Amino acid sequence: RNAKGGDRLTLRPDHHPLADPYLRAEPQPDAHPDQHALMPAFPNTAVRELPAGYQPAGQFDIRNRGRLLLLNLLGVGLLAGSGWAFTRLLLALRPADGVAGLSVSIEGFSGLLAAVVGLVGSLVVMVILHEGAHGIFFWWFTRQRPAFAFKWTHAYAAAPGWYFPRGQYLLTALAPAGLVSLLGIGLMLVLPVGWLLPLVLMLAFNFSGAVADF
Repeated sequence: RNAKGGDRLTLRPDHHPLADPYLRAEPQPDAHPDQHALMPAFPNTAVRELPAGYQPAGQFDIRNRGRLLLLNLLGVGLLAGSGWAFTRLLLALRPADGVAGLSVSIEGFSGLLAAVVGLVGSLVVMVILHEGAHGIFFWWFTRQRPAFAFKWTHAYAAAPGWYFPRGQYLLTALAPAGLVSLLGIGLMLVLPVGWLLPLVLMLAFNFSGAVADF
């Protein structure tokens, strides 16, 4: 903790789903009590350099296979749970349209192609909104353009070289789960029936994709 007993600093230089340097920093534990009392508190905004006396205190790296497996299992659970929750919410908001919109009938090659396009489209929109939400807050707190990468296996937004206090990090990390979900719930009320199933899929993918953000 800092000299005033505030939150530990969260270092978030690179938001990357496969190599996430989720570090905590705190004043050096071997500091003399008088030095500890005089140590400057961490600023309440993102900075490029730590105040004197701060050092990394821990690391969360999901390249660890066991941790990665656990996150994947949790992600599957979140996908099922959030899919059920968003489906129930849609049926509560628009009972008749919800039943019609969630009904799936695949007939022939054209029907299969339409289903694949809808699934892929939901994933693409989810990735753009999810990483875009991270990026907006990275930019808001640093006033610098964040870095984005979109690959076949993953996508990420990043603010390399920046250190964030806990509050700003939490807002940045949880933005996709919160803001995208609220946006989707609003769209449930106005979208045509044919768009309701892709919307629910996108919301479920987005929420489960935030498993490493939690």
